[in-house]
Amino acid sequence: GSVITYSLKGQVLVTTTTLLIELEAIKVDQGLLESFVELLYQVIQHVNNSADRELRGTACECLRELEWHYPCLLHAGLGHLFNLAQAERTHVA
Repeated sequence: GSVITYSLKGQVLVTTTTLLIELEAIKVDQGLLESFVELLYQVIQHVNNSADRELRGTACECLRELEWHYPCLLHAGLGHLFNLAQAERTHVA
């Protein structure tokens, strides 16, 4: 996981988030949207890992953007998200 790799992964997350919002994935292919949200959850699981902290921050921003466009999309996982945020000790929190 070099810096370039993490930067590229972050850009892919942002681009995918933008496409899912712009193409109204929640109406067209909700399964695809749910799979992407699961991927974002997987990325943010590694709390306090310095190497991928920027990628985790980007994934959190993607989740925030998806929730803004699709209210209540993340409601089932709010407790888990809260626990991850509380456990995080890097600047991402």
